[in-house]
Amino acid sequence: MLSSQDPTLGVRLPVHSSDVRDISIHSSEKFVLTVAFDGKLAMTSLQDKKVALQIVLPSGRRQGWSCTFSDSDPYAMYCGFQDGSVAKYDYRKPSAGDQGIVKSFALPQRQPVHSIKLFKTPEGTEGLVAATFRGLSVWRNVADANAGDGSVGAAPFSQVPSDQACFSLASNQLHSNQVVVSSRSSPMKHSVFDLRTVGLGRLSPRMEVVGHKAPSVLSRSAMWSEVDGSSVVASWSHDVEGVTMWNVATQQEVSGPKPTFLSVASAAMPVVDIQHAVAQNSWSSGAALFGTMTARQLCVYGSGGWAA
Repeated sequence: MLSSQDPTLGVRLPVHSSDVRDISIHSSEKFVLTVAFDGKLAMTSLQDKKVALQIVLPSGRRQGWSCTFSDSDPYAMYCGFQDGSVAKYDYRKPSAGDQGIVKSFALPQRQPVHSIKLFKTPEGTEGLVAATFRGLSVWRNVADANAGDGSVGAAPFSQVPSDQACFSLASNQLHSNQVVVSSRSSPMKHSVFDLRTVGLGRLSPRMEVVGHKAPSVLSRSAMWSEVDGSSVVASWSHDVEGVTMWNVATQQEVSGPKPTFLSVASAAMPVVDIQHAVAQNSWSSGAALFGTMTARQLCVYGSGGWAA
């Protein structure tokens, strides 16, 4: 755990016995959700600085690849597995194995679900979007999925197959219905979707930006809205050994924060995750943070500059 106000003050918490695959912060900012290949989904209290809950994943799905909290249901947690399925948990009912799953979702491909996001539909319901290396699957209303022990997963409402390896799915913090899917084509391609249109027929990209070479490792891209309302996509570009940013509307590259000599990001040490957060979910706060992470270093940019 690190503080953006003073990154030198860190606390190490023993949560998993293997590398963490994904992390999500609760809307209350009191808990963090993590998943790893050690067969556990863990919820950690940021206030008490200790693990508040651990759920043992099903015996046939011990590898958790992705996780997220719900913004609509304060008790809901979601986990994506290596077999192309997603499970919903209720942290008030922390049972192990299949008994702990309250709802289940099945993707058409038996591939790792490396990214999951939730979004608000025009009807006010909560939808789910999940990505594997072969494409995107969307559920319009997670409440419509099956209840029970999770033995049968709900089929997606819409699917977007990819002929190139899809290595990242990211959503816009201020507009959860806006997502970007990054594909390992040549050159690299970022497809922006508006999930509000998912019920109007086949889901197609609203815009695509193309350029540079994708990394060979899994590297999460990012998408956000600037204070003027413009949408920006950012990703690690292997050929320039740096983070590249695009204005979605103009499809042109734009400048962003530049790391100092302290940054270790390079072709040999690529950025594996990019995040952007606007304070209090509104630009009226006047504050935002932009962060990049390699296997060895976290860099955060804010009004005070880079912290490494």
